[in-house]
Amino acid sequence: MVLLRLRAVLVMAAVVVLAGATPARAISGGEAVAPGEFSWMVRLLPVDCGGTLIEPRLVLTAKHCLDDRPGDGFTVVAGVVDLADPARDTVASVATYTPPGEWFDNDWGLLKLAAPMSLPTLPLATARIDPETVTVTGWGAASWEGEQQRHLQKVELPFLPDAQCGENPDHYDQYLCTRTVNRRSFCHGDPGGPGLRRLAHGRREQVGIVSFGSDCEWENNEDAKPVFTDVAYFAPDIRRASRRLVSGG
Repeated sequence: MVLLRLRAVLVMAAVVVLAGATPARAISGGEAVAPGEFSWMVRLLPVDCGGTLIEPRLVLTAKHCLDDRPGDGFTVVAGVVDLADPARDTVASVATYTPPGEWFDNDWGLLKLAAPMSLPTLPLATARIDPETVTVTGWGAASWEGEQQRHLQKVELPFLPDAQCGENPDHYDQYLCTRTVNRRSFCHGDPGGPGLRRLAHGRREQVGIVSFGSDCEWENNEDAKPVFTDVAYFAPDIRRASRRLVSGG
């Protein structure tokens, strides 16, 4: 999969400009995740993407992470925050589903595992409720062209209302927008990972999927607006595709 650089000034342009956009490439300014804190978080190899376990045999990720490989061409690493931990679980994929069309119109996809994983699953948002902040987790690099990280990281990003998201906010009803603060962002290696909203009693639900909008190219004064696929917007489609994929249809 070839990922070209995306300039932040293009991220919020009109639909015609989006046709030339490129997907996000990791977490900058984050902090280490404690073991068990986000136990449904997975790593997709060999594409260096994130994902979430939404059913014992289903991973939700970004469409652009899956499009260029066969359905049995992935390995999922899960159950650890340290990718080198010998206690990690690894499971091969057997099938994928991606919606038709270009990735920037519906950047979500599903991966079916060869065997169920005995790990907690993450609930998905079914209604749009704008959070104050979005939590992002991933093993991506900390800067443009930096190395992928061995330990899972997390970062909080302020939510950005649609009216401040770009020149064509009507087109962004399928996206959630955030903004960087003090070089805190996702970047190379984080696409497909979750954007999370905090619920009561410490619970979380997935409101977004890391999609595009940040290269972490801080040396060139990047002023990024990280963008997530809006999970609630696509929730009916995700549910239907999940049932078909699990049943083998």
